[in-house]
Amino acid sequence: MKYLFSFVSMLFILFGCIIDSPIIINGFTVTPEKESVDYGEVITIKVNISYQGENDLDFKWTTTHGTIANNTLQTIEWTAPEESAEAKLTVVISNGIPENEISKSLTINVNEIIPEPITFNEYQLIGTNRARDWEHFTINNQHFLVVANNYNGSSVAINSTIYTLDNSSYQFVSYQNIQTYEATDWKYVPIDDIHLLLVANFTNGPSYNTLSNCYSWSTNQTFTLLQTFQTNGAVDWEYFTIGTDKFIVISNFYNGTTYNVPSQIYKWDGSLFSLHQSIDTNGAEDWEFFTINNEYYLSVANNCNGNSFIIFSGIYKWNPDTEEFITHQNIATCGAADWEYFTINDEHYLAVANFENASTNQLNSTIYKWDSTIEQFTLFQNIPTCGAIDWEYFTINDENYLALANYRDGTNYNIDSYIYKWNPDTSEFATYIEIPTHGASDWEYFTMNNGHYLALANSYNNSTTNINSVIYRIE
Repeated sequence: MKYLFSFVSMLFILFGCIIDSPIIINGFTVTPEKESVDYGEVITIKVNISYQGENDLDFKWTTTHGTIANNTLQTIEWTAPEESAEAKLTVVISNGIPENEISKSLTINVNEIIPEPITFNEYQLIGTNRARDWEHFTINNQHFLVVANNYNGSSVAINSTIYTLDNSSYQFVSYQNIQTYEATDWKYVPIDDIHLLLVANFTNGPSYNTLSNCYSWSTNQTFTLLQTFQTNGAVDWEYFTIGTDKFIVISNFYNGTTYNVPSQIYKWDGSLFSLHQSIDTNGAEDWEFFTINNEYYLSVANNCNGNSFIIFSGIYKWNPDTEEFITHQNIATCGAADWEYFTINDEHYLAVANFENASTNQLNSTIYKWDSTIEQFTLFQNIPTCGAIDWEYFTINDENYLALANYRDGTNYNIDSYIYKWNPDTSEFATYIEIPTHGASDWEYFTMNNGHYLALANSYNNSTTNINSVIYRIE
């Protein structure tokens, strides 16, 4: 017997490495696990095996649709195709012994996943006085909304109110009143651990040459006056940074004599803002800062020059040598009231809200697209608008939207404003929903407690300026 045992042992020694242990495939782990995947979605797939042998294993994956980043690993990343398909993925596993080679396949369905349509539901009504602007911000995770109240029917010297979210009722409640003078805009400016709030005052009643103010968050958790600026019919503040430098720019509309007044850029010196540059503007209503390919730009919405609403609005480019903005491009606009910059699929866009051309408010507002070959914006899409005064871009579930505030149609302020949605098939915006508004002046998009919101500033309903503005929850 011992000779037979020795003979069997010798056979095992001689041929065991050839026979080796079988490979058993126990299935696949797919992450994320779902019945169907979207176009272009990246999926992680692991083949689960049992193997007791000593030989190294070789893996080779193939697919009928889509692509595999590295097809020689036990765990792969597979990218779904950009079309509907029934993709079959096969893995072949070998330990170098042909008899032990084994394979297994799985099938993944690829379908375009259409997101559920979003709805705009009235969340809260807030009484306002010819509201011109909303600004949302957070301080220490506390949510705030501040409204620019413009006129209450008898006076422009009225309170604009800062609201804060009540964490028990989940409603915005009054937090602080600040007296303003025909307020048109608020801008929240965070600088390091300093919280600033800028208001643009249009007029103090008798004069357009009035003060616009900067308030600072104090230790008693209220905003107190930090600095004043001499402005001329101020309409808008914009805040931006270049490198480590912080800037603000005011749009001056009118000085009581002419619309052709300069607007000013101020630079933060560590404690206050000081004048940095003046730029000639024509009834300026808005500034928009943006960056393209590490170059810095400012666009101004010039509304009128005293003779015509059909004038040029300018795009300025930062000159790092002089540390000032210089003219880069002029675009013809019609009573321009707002610019909105945004990107979709790494393409750069700039939308202008055209308000009027002296005879009508029914005009095209235009979206321009950046042409990198000439480094200019060119016409991309015209959208019919009616007294357009504000654009607001936002994204939800990787879908792109533009909210438009239509202010008036002639003397009628009770008109619809629109939400437009990007259509990836046509690569244009299309009307998504109409929302009844009353002298709509501003949209403000913000997120709060994992929810999406739009605050609407209503200014006039054909009879009074003292009307409700609305916060919508997007669901």
